[in-house]
Amino acid sequence: MRWRWVEWGPDRITAEDSGPVLEAQRPERYVFQWQAGLGGTTVEVDFEDHPEGTVVRLREHGYPDTPEGWSGFAECSAGWGEALTLLKFYVEHGLRYRGLRGRTRPGRCGRRAARYRRA
Repeated sequence: MRWRWVEWGPDRITAEDSGPVLEAQRPERYVFQWQAGLGGTTVEVDFEDHPEGTVVRLREHGYPDTPEGWSGFAECSAGWGEALTLLKFYVEHGLRYRGLRGRTRPGRCGRRAARYRRA
């Protein structure tokens, strides 16, 4: 599996990563590895039916106990929060993230306004 980011987040990161799919039990579970630069981490995503929708549980493990490992852990923790929020926008409203366009919203601590479009 290959991941690509193009001008992602406030730092406008463009990067790629890849790794093997370890398990795919549609629609309940998806497990893969990535981050070869950190020795490889494993990501487990579980989907559970709920009367009000779907519960998504995500666990990433395998970070080395080093400064680089802790930094990667912190970055990915924030990144997964963003990714799951964007997935929720897409599933519930059909909106797709289009990246940052250099504009800021007044009163938002100087953060650039992300642009969205209907899927």
